[in-house]
Amino acid sequence: MRAMATGDIKSGWAKANILDMINAITDQGEGQGIAEEIRKQIRARGLLEYAPVQEQFQPDEAALNYDYPSFTDTGAANDPSGNTVARSKNAAIDHQDRFKAIKDLLESGKVVTWDQWHSSGNKWTADMLKTTGYDDNTYPIPKAEDIAGALNTLKQDPSGHDTFSKAAVGSIAGITRVLSGYWTNETTSFPFPSMYGSGDRVSICWAVSGAGTFGPLMRSIFQVAGVSFECLAVPGHSPAHVAFYAEGELFSGDLLFAGSVGRVDLPGADWDTLLASVRMLAERLPPETVVHPGHGPETTLGVELARNPFLAELRAQA
Repeated sequence: MRAMATGDIKSGWAKANILDMINAITDQGEGQGIAEEIRKQIRARGLLEYAPVQEQFQPDEAALNYDYPSFTDTGAANDPSGNTVARSKNAAIDHQDRFKAIKDLLESGKVVTWDQWHSSGNKWTADMLKTTGYDDNTYPIPKAEDIAGALNTLKQDPSGHDTFSKAAVGSIAGITRVLSGYWTNETTSFPFPSMYGSGDRVSICWAVSGAGTFGPLMRSIFQVAGVSFECLAVPGHSPAHVAFYAEGELFSGDLLFAGSVGRVDLPGADWDTLLASVRMLAERLPPETVVHPGHGPETTLGVELARNPFLAELRAQA
């Protein structure tokens, strides 16, 4: 966008660009209520045709197939991959609308989460694990009945969740170490296959035990590019939200912003929990700590504790 100092910015043109940028930002799930307000403004002023995600911000399916190829067990191309489908089929739906759709599904009872499934006393069966072509398989893999039995045994073992958690978190820690090398040494390969595997471990842990994997991760120390980062549990915006602290700098994600805080209208979010997380940071870290939010400008912990309008409750309790 041209600088305001030139004095040649057209009002309508500037508004269109601003709305474009806001659309791109709300595509990341931020700005509670802003998506509907944008719709009203655009309809009222006839500035531009609204779509939750403008076409220029949508991923290209051909490029996704190139970046996320898929192959059969014989090595033949098998596009589109799951990654491509997930990113292209929902390309026109922004995070705000998608989160709302998921929230509506959860509240309607049409979707059952793993913790709900397990708390209802369900057990794994062989039929749940069989896919199309299972009976035609010629590979020496365990029988579905044996896998179902093993899953049920793991579920009953109190140490099973801890073991799965450590396996998942260990893989994530390994990825961060490889990434540290990748960013400092161009000959280091990007750990894409390992990133796939870490996601699988997290998903399996949740499916088998009905609980997340991040317990062992909290308060852990990671080395990235020679810097020690401490991982801090800061739930509230999401149940498993974490922040990273190093050398007076806090990467707060979407917990805390300059003059604002993360949304709490998403599934698993909670206002009191978010405040408790900010209170923990205030008690643990010095006020001059520089905060790098997930969106927007940096700030300091002291400034937000003193001026952030959303933290008035914390100031009243001090």
